[in-house]
Amino acid sequence: MSTPTTLPTGRIAYSVREVAEFLGLHYQTVLAMTHSGEIPSRYFGRHIRIPADWVHEQGATEGAR
Repeated sequence: MSTPTTLPTGRIAYSVREVAEFLGLHYQTVLAMTHSGEIPSRYFGRHIRIPADWVHEQGATEGAR
């Protein structure tokens, strides 16, 4: 797995791929977690977006471990 990266600021939502890179998870893992409801998400057309608030909260939680 790759090292978690930083995300662009000032956004209200991120793509599955961006969140996967940020959390250091595989794209398919994050996609499955959105489908199961473990990660909150919304569809915009065919695109899945994950709320920035949730992502930043997870980043803060990961940093606290």
